[in-house]
Amino acid sequence: MNIAIYYTHCESLGHTTRVLNITNYIKKKYGDGVNIMVLQGGREQPYIKHCGETINLPKPNYGRHYFYIGKNKKKNGPDIVKERVDMMKKALEKFNPDVFITELFPLGRDDCVMEIMPILK
Repeated sequence: MNIAIYYTHCESLGHTTRVLNITNYIKKKYGDGVNIMVLQGGREQPYIKHCGETINLPKPNYGRHYFYIGKNKKKNGPDIVKERVDMMKKALEKFNPDVFITELFPLGRDDCVMEIMPILK
């Protein structure tokens, strides 16, 4: 079974810890019968790599300076969103996941809609 997980973060450990817990549980439960790909939408976090294959998306939207919602909120323009979506599509087509998990979206940051909805479709 192939499982792809998308997440993004503000350079804190909250979202990263959730993803690490999810991937560790899946690996413990299913062992070698599962492959995991993490689509990481925030700034690169090298310690996430032990989860499985990790794809760090280019030009992340979030960082520590955007931690508080509504404060200096930045949105990627259409060219950057297209670059990120194209990178995810290419990786997902190659990986061919049976399960796709989004951590946070759609119940959290609604500004992720522009890059996640094309993937879900």
